[in-house]
Amino acid sequence: MSLALLEQYAMKLIDLETAVDPVLEEQLFDLLLVRDRIECLRKDYDAANLQKLLHLDQRLQQQGTRIAQFLNLPNCRTTVKPTEDAWWWWFEPAGDWRDRYDWLWSALCVPMMATSGALLLDLSGRFLSGGIDTFGALTVVSQSLLALLTASGTFTKSGEAGIENTLRRFHIPTYHLQEVKFLLALALLLGLFGTRSLLPNIAAGYLKQAIKAQQEKHLVLAQTYYQRALKLDPTHSQVHYYLGTLHEALQNSEEAQAAYQIAVRSGSEPAVNQLARLYLIKNQPDKAVSLLVNSNDQVQNADVKYDLHKNLGWARFQQNWLTEAKTELQSAISINAKAADAHCLMAQVLSDQKHLPDAKLEWQRCLATADSRLPEHDRWIQLGRQAQESLQRTPPLANVVR
Repeated sequence: MSLALLEQYAMKLIDLETAVDPVLEEQLFDLLLVRDRIECLRKDYDAANLQKLLHLDQRLQQQGTRIAQFLNLPNCRTTVKPTEDAWWWWFEPAGDWRDRYDWLWSALCVPMMATSGALLLDLSGRFLSGGIDTFGALTVVSQSLLALLTASGTFTKSGEAGIENTLRRFHIPTYHLQEVKFLLALALLLGLFGTRSLLPNIAAGYLKQAIKAQQEKHLVLAQTYYQRALKLDPTHSQVHYYLGTLHEALQNSEEAQAAYQIAVRSGSEPAVNQLARLYLIKNQPDKAVSLLVNSNDQVQNADVKYDLHKNLGWARFQQNWLTEAKTELQSAISINAKAADAHCLMAQVLSDQKHLPDAKLEWQRCLATADSRLPEHDRWIQLGRQAQESLQRTPPLANVVR
């Protein structure tokens, strides 16, 4: 029996020495069990067999690093429970010159995980503070789980054991443990930074949903989407601009003005015109002019350009600069002759200049397209009707209300 075990031991060693990596765990585990059985019979060996065993053990020790690389010896020891004298169960994987930098990888993991934690808190606050929705909840939960798994693998013994088992499963030397932990922490940090960099794009998605909801008259839902977008990207000029239009629809003039002011500071050209319009509705032409003359008159968008000239003409009319007002309004009409605003204002300018036939024609154009849902249009409609009645009675139209 003992001689047969020695022969079996020798054959299994030959198999190991000639095997191509990666070596199967079953092959290695069976080899060590054979060595266990030999140990139980060692006291019965004569000098020749002991000499043969010594030679075989030397060959086994030469394979120790391969055994430790491809067989999970800590798990095996948990099952077999060998004594410390059973040295074949206690092989260690081969060292590597890169191990001298393990302290560096471990040290770098700490600030990276701290930064990841701060980013995760920031992202969670942005996604959840504006109200919880499915996308925001999934984003926060998935990133929190990744952070938890990474922290566990980096800082806990059980996590390290899990990483080591994974390395062995893919036949990667376990001396790369610290490098893998560093790469996991780095991947988490880059992933969170990536999510942070995508916030403007995600905010743009919420903006589209908000505009659609506003167009469908779901104003409360639209406001929720605008707020979520601003939590993700507080400087998004379009969100502030459209939020201003929503506040106007809700007749919240002060909130609309505040939203437009932020949008103007963020570079929104349409917001310049909307803010100037609110100033003009409140009969504050000086504020409107200072805003409009500093805007870019070289804008390409026809609607924005029309509003720029129309609002500046409106402001000059309120300042009683009739010639300048007429020039700006003519520029507006040349861009869009179908819009009511410039015609309504031009009628008032021409009335003040006593060009009554032309004023009457402009009032007709004004009343044909004006929208009474807009406060200034509603005022101009009433004014236009009064002007037409007056023109029918007497040629002059004096003291037109701006």
